[in-house]
Amino acid sequence: MDTEISKLDPGMIRRMAYSKELYLLAQNLLTTGNDIANAEAIVITDAAIDSLLRTIIQHFELKNQIEPKNKLRPDEKFPTVISKLRIHIKDNSIDYNPIEYLHNIRNQIQHNNFLLADTQVHKSLTDAIMGSIAITKSLLGISWMDVSLAYLFEDSLSQELYNRAEKSYSKGNIDDTIIYLIATFEYARIMEQCNIYGSFISLQKFVTEQKLKKIDNDNIDSILEYIKILHNEVEIVKLRLDYKEYRFYSDIALDLLTPSFEDPKGPNNYNPENPTQQNADLYYDYWKETLSEHLQSWKSLNAENRAMKDIRSEWIPFAFRFIEKSILTWQRIHRRGLMEFIGDIIEDFKYTTKKIQDENIIKKK
Repeated sequence: MDTEISKLDPGMIRRMAYSKELYLLAQNLLTTGNDIANAEAIVITDAAIDSLLRTIIQHFELKNQIEPKNKLRPDEKFPTVISKLRIHIKDNSIDYNPIEYLHNIRNQIQHNNFLLADTQVHKSLTDAIMGSIAITKSLLGISWMDVSLAYLFEDSLSQELYNRAEKSYSKGNIDDTIIYLIATFEYARIMEQCNIYGSFISLQKFVTEQKLKKIDNDNIDSILEYIKILHNEVEIVKLRLDYKEYRFYSDIALDLLTPSFEDPKGPNNYNPENPTQQNADLYYDYWKETLSEHLQSWKSLNAENRAMKDIRSEWIPFAFRFIEKSILTWQRIHRRGLMEFIGDIIEDFKYTTKKIQDENIIKKK
């Protein structure tokens, strides 16, 4: 992860990341290969670049303590954005023409129903994006394409897995994107469930199941299944997840993805002491193998297949947002993990026992 990005204000990281995500959505539209999708890609990319440039200007206005009357207003037009940007950039090699050209095409699309040929669309988008990346490198010393909400994640493995998902998506690698997204969420979910103990409902469920299994009754299996389903529903609530959103996330592999804490999925050789890169590789290998049948079925679908279109245009963009929101929600409240909690109880017991023993020794003397 880029340390220079980590130094940025969290609000700036968030806005730059959302701008990049808009661009990635536009890139996904280009895979359909029709004129309307191309036009939408141009409009969305222009909006992404506009948002990025305004964010950079506001960053420097705050840093340089520019007076409010001289700051960029939200209602000011794109040419004003470019002119104010030039004030902060000392690098004369920056070419603004591709960015301005893309904005002009966007205006033509919006006002005159103007459409470009495929080759022109791809070239104009690529040139404008490269120009935007050059601006962020010149002003901030970072690449716009490296900015991610993962920088706001406190856990390094969650950061790495999510960052890999974004890079896979930008390269058009659908399989790896799905693998890394699922790996990110399932790892982060288990880590969170270690911190939301209290009622020990999982233990109570286990004890109840063992008692029920001793009863000789034909209806016991259905009761056990009901308890299992009910417990999973409770886990979704405990994780503070929107029920419909979680179900949409798990639709990608219904037979594999559950909110159960009793059956955590992940590599057996995972070790928190391992380097982050190594653990990320382990999680990738595990989920690639676990999802192997699903991956084969996805590969058999061509780009025009309805199911593949849904995965590309709906599930993946949704999963990015769903996972971001979940992890950022979970890390708002810090709590000692279950094993640490149990360790505290054991230490308190040892301390109390020793204290009683010492008092008894003193009394005997």
